[in-house]
Amino acid sequence: AISGHFDILFEKNCSNKVMFSTGPRSPQTHWKQAVFLLEQPIKVKKGDILQGKIACCKNRKDPRSLMITISINNVKQTYSLQ
Repeated sequence: AISGHFDILFEKNCSNKVMFSTGPRSPQTHWKQAVFLLEQPIKVKKGDILQGKIACCKNRKDPRSLMITISINNVKQTYSLQ
């Protein structure tokens, strides 16, 4: 599995900037963290470095949900976060 979280800053057209994180050491928000379960395990050992790509875009059918695509070692999986 791969876990994910994000930090965000709202500053455009804001009189007060707002910044928060959904990281595991930050106060809870309604956005929480995400765990992406892999269909097939990836064998790793201590010190290994995985290379990949994570793409995030709005779901065309539901603008409040996200489509996340994770590519690791030439294997691609797509997730819908609502």
